[in-house]
Amino acid sequence: MIDLLLRYRESSNKDTRLFRRLRHNDHLCPAVERQANEIINCYSKFHSIAYDVQGLNDRGTDVLVRYNNESELGESDKYIAFQIKSFDDLNSKTYLRELKAQRFEAQTEYGKSLDHYYILVCTDKLVHENKIRQIKKSFGSLTDVTVIDPSYAWTFIRLDPLRINAIVDSILREDDFVLGKVRRIIEGLTPTEMSILFSIVYELTVNPSNTISREAVQQRIFVKEIYDRVPDYPRGYFFFSEDISDYEDDEGEVEQEDIRDIERTYGVNWINGKFKPPEDQKRDALIRFAEDFDFLEGNSLSLLGSGGIEVNPEYAFPIKAILLDAMVRYGYDSDELLEYIFNALGVLDQLGI
Repeated sequence: MIDLLLRYRESSNKDTRLFRRLRHNDHLCPAVERQANEIINCYSKFHSIAYDVQGLNDRGTDVLVRYNNESELGESDKYIAFQIKSFDDLNSKTYLRELKAQRFEAQTEYGKSLDHYYILVCTDKLVHENKIRQIKKSFGSLTDVTVIDPSYAWTFIRLDPLRINAIVDSILREDDFVLGKVRRIIEGLTPTEMSILFSIVYELTVNPSNTISREAVQQRIFVKEIYDRVPDYPRGYFFFSEDISDYEDDEGEVEQEDIRDIERTYGVNWINGKFKPPEDQKRDALIRFAEDFDFLEGNSLSLLGSGGIEVNPEYAFPIKAILLDAMVRYGYDSDELLEYIFNALGVLDQLGI
């Protein structure tokens, strides 16, 4: 879990300039300690685990995670260590010698109980590019040491608890039957269409006696934010595979006739041998909402004579199940709950949002 979240998403090199403002003890160590606690707290909602997280440790580590490991040989404590290098740390002429000494000290202290040693390089990547390369080269042959590049470290320390919980949840429930049913339900929907469907199911779950109108759904903050964040692309683009090999023939070429069909179907543009995303149409959100709602009506939704909305039970029950699970497990509610579910399903990750 920790390893995956440390490599979750790469920030831009420009973003890493902001590391200059962050001090080692005052900012970076507390941030890594907080994230480690958040990850394991989420994990503990699925599996019982004995652990503690120590900050500002002086035995070759800055943050130390201790957890109880059960095996055929019995129980034993294992450790995951974090060594953090700030912008100021890397300005030292002896930065590499100090780092090697710290890793050796941690290895000596914890021996075979040291599960992994992470070096988080929290600095301006453009300024210290050569030093970062030297650190990676020095520890590259050690299987129990991982150097985290500044572009990934920046993303890691900025992940909010809701996103962390959603990612851990999706990993632990990767083969979950109910979550699999929800994924199959939404695989033919765009993100904005999903936001409408999930919002309606949520309302029917928490307020089953209330009549839900199109206008009330459109006014929900979560729905508005999804329409703001998701570009107004032609509907087909959301089901486009960016892997060009999917469209190549046996000779590795894409036929002109196939190119035209792909452009029409997915709204993409063939430019310099690559399919490029379409332009954002930037239509008004009300127009987009009406178009999405019309698509859902007759497929998963139906309008009642009273003006309310009904959801096909085949779609509603699995979605209700994951909504209720997150409400009980994490205490999420309303728009926060809906955002959590979107994160757990990786809806916007596919668009890089």
